[in-house]
Amino acid sequence: MKIGLGSTNRAKVAALNSVASRLYPRAGVVPVAVQVDVPAQPIGDEQTQAGAVARARAVLSETGAELGVGLEGGLRTTVGGWALCSWAAVVDAQGRLGVGGGGILLLPPRIVERVLGGEELGPLMDELAQLTGTRHTLGASGVLTGGLVHRGRIFEDALMCALAPWLHPAFVD
Repeated sequence: MKIGLGSTNRAKVAALNSVASRLYPRAGVVPVAVQVDVPAQPIGDEQTQAGAVARARAVLSETGAELGVGLEGGLRTTVGGWALCSWAAVVDAQGRLGVGGGGILLLPPRIVERVLGGEELGPLMDELAQLTGTRHTLGASGVLTGGLVHRGRIFEDALMCALAPWLHPAFVD
């Protein structure tokens, strides 16, 4: 089985490799940088989910894989304020779509203000944490939780949820 990933981000590749090794041990993961019509920093669940779905469809088309995967992080509102959100989308050649979400983490107001002002979260976290490439490793979640919940882990959870239609097809109408 070949699984395409609509990104070459190392945290996303690691998340898919981790999930694939458990569920589809013989699968080959093919990461591809795809162009999608979503903002670099999605705001709201709708934009973030749209980005994940667009990435999954684009990589499926480009690679001819059995499954196309899109992973997207963004910001969303909650009752406690603005939060980090992570979404996964999986598509197959028959058009079946699975969508799953990962952990939600409230963001400090000073970070939210800058992101809503037009900055991307990844480079902002690099600046504030005095690190390089956090979007490929810890992510904002890892920085803010002291390494307890890194970006890849959140994407793993989202991806396993998105794979539900393939894991238990008897429950799919």
